[in-house]
Formats: sequence, structure tokens, C-alpha cells
Amino acid sequence: MLPPARLNANIPATWSIFAALALLGVLGRIFQPQWNVTPIAAVTLFAAALFAQRWMAVLLPCVILAVSNLFLADYSSRVEMLAVYVCFVAPAFWGTWLITGSNTSKNANLGAGHGIKFTASIILASVASSTLFYVVTNFAVWLIRRGNAYEDSLAGLLECYAAAVPFYRWMLQGDLLYCGLVFGSAAVLQRVGKWQHAASNSPRSTERHYCPVVAQKK
Repeated sequence: MLPPARLNANIPATWSIFAALALLGVLGRIFQPQWNVTPIAAVTLFAAALFAQRWMAVLLPCVILAVSNLFLADYSSRVEMLAVYVCFVAPAFWGTWLITGSNTSKNANLGAGHGIKFTASIILASVASSTLFYVVTNFAVWLIRRGNAYEDSLAGLLECYAAAVPFYRWMLQGDLLYCGLVFGSAAVLQRVGKWQHAASNSPRSTERHYCPVVAQKK
């Protein structure tokens, strides 16, 4: 799997792709099949690799959260809301470093080794996204509910983390699955586009073909 071509904000098609990624994120969050199984981290990481301007990758998860929150239950507190936003925006920053950092050659002379490195970067970024969400949001939950649902102690914090392990497992699986789908689909489309471009520019496609006329006997 190789990095996608970088797009600038001044290209009209860029905003169409942005809208498509936002729609995928919103629908995936509203209709998530299991708790925390959403495409938000995946589309944010993809945006970090695709868009030349980092602010577009930062804006994407904010738009997804703001729109999907209109259809979901409200946060229990501002602390919880802030933790969720921070965790979903963060991949836009390390996604740029982890994913595009493996593309120092500006997509020149990319071989199989580079593709493996890029794929490994995606997996690492995906795992990092899930882990950050697990650590930060559950600390926020303990901070809000300490003294009630959990003890105001280290034991209470560990209990909160232990209770959230199934959610972390689901999110980890979902992030890896969606990253595979999003980046994999983009790689297939990119490969098909290269094939079509090569076919249209091949000598065979540009030369004239003459069909001999065979005289028929009367």
C-alpha cells in the first residue's frame, strides 16, 4: 500500500473528497455496529495523508463530531466532550508525521519496501489513536465520577480502565478495519487510475488503425 497523492485546498475536487469523508464519518458514528466502532480515526488519518493543508485534517473530525452529536445523546460534562474532541483531532497531527513522514521521497521511486513501511505506519497510527482515546477519555470518566461510581484513588482509576477494556478492544478492531477499508480502497482507485492513464498514453492507443477493404466478388 502506497501513500495517496497530496491534494491542495484550492482544488475543487478536494472539498468533494472532504465532504465524502465527513459523510462517511457521520453515518459511521450514528449507525456504529458496536460501541466505539466508528470510521472517525480512519478518515482523519487518511485526511492527514491526503490533504496538503493540515488544518483540513483537523477540521474533518470536528465537523463529524459536531454533526453526529445532533443525533446522539449529549455528553455528561464539558470535560468528557473536550476529551473526545482532543482524542479524535490528535490523529490529524501524528498521522501527518507517521504516514507522510514515510514519504520523504515525495512519491518518487517508491518500491515494495516503501509500501510495507507505509502500511506499517498506518497500523501504528491506528493503534495509537485507539490507545489515546482509551487512556484520555476513561481518565476523564474517572475524574467526573470519582467518589460516586469509582473510588477517588488509584484503585478507582484502575477499576475504570478495567471496565473500559471491552470498549478499547472494539475500538481497536474498528479503527484497524476502517483504516484497511479507507486506505485500501484509495490504493485500488489510485492503481486503477494509473492503469487507465498508462493505457490512454500508450503508443497502441494513439496510433491509427486501418482496416483493409476486401473486394467482394460479384
